[in-house]
Amino acid sequence: MKIHLYLLFILLPIRVFCQNADTTSHAKQSRLSIGILFSPEYSYRTISPDQSASSQEITTSRNSTEIYRITYSAGIICVYQLNKKITLSIGTEYSDKGYKTKSSTLFLYNPTINPRTGTVSSSSTGTATFIYHYYYIDIPIKASYYFIAKRVKIYVSLGLSTNINLSDYNTATLDYSDGTTTSSTEKTNNGFSTINLQAIAGVGTRYDLSRKLYIMVEPTFNYSINSIVQAPIREYLYSFGLNTSVSWKF
Repeated sequence: MKIHLYLLFILLPIRVFCQNADTTSHAKQSRLSIGILFSPEYSYRTISPDQSASSQEITTSRNSTEIYRITYSAGIICVYQLNKKITLSIGTEYSDKGYKTKSSTLFLYNPTINPRTGTVSSSSTGTATFIYHYYYIDIPIKASYYFIAKRVKIYVSLGLSTNINLSDYNTATLDYSDGTTTSSTEKTNNGFSTINLQAIAGVGTRYDLSRKLYIMVEPTFNYSINSIVQAPIREYLYSFGLNTSVSWKF
């Protein structure tokens, strides 16, 4: 039910935006377009501790063990062209954000008995990796300015994304020295903020395949304005992405 309310909240402004844009462009050259998009992303975070010694120590440890991971976002976009130079867009996207840890060597207590000798082996070595998944519904609103407005167009964009947190999961993968691997996923309860705001900046290229169909490729940078968790150690997600979309003019 919670997810259904999120989707209603997301899709309603897009529908109103598109309908209003369509009425203003009646009997004129098409200014409204709707498309689908996908973006592979390099995702990570910055963390900011308070002045306590424990927070400082945890921050140092996390910065030495956590690294980026490849994530993604996918969704739909509605674009309205104000004039030859400026467009406004609003979208809704499903995104998997987060990061992971480096592989670390562990000594694992896993007693086994050798059936031939009866010898008990009480430990073994292995490596562990932890992957942190933060799932969001993103609602990006952007303005784009076109420097070159021919068939191949070049533009810059700025905007703001409202990100609605859906769920958070940690996946732990253990690789044992005997070649076996185990993996487990569990939901976290770390009190993440329901709403997160991110600033968006990008530089892209648009290519018109026809009068109705065009594609866009836009390297983008997203950075959290507010911390995703209210805790002694603040956390701000960021990502570099390659936003690729195919759109159709109406």
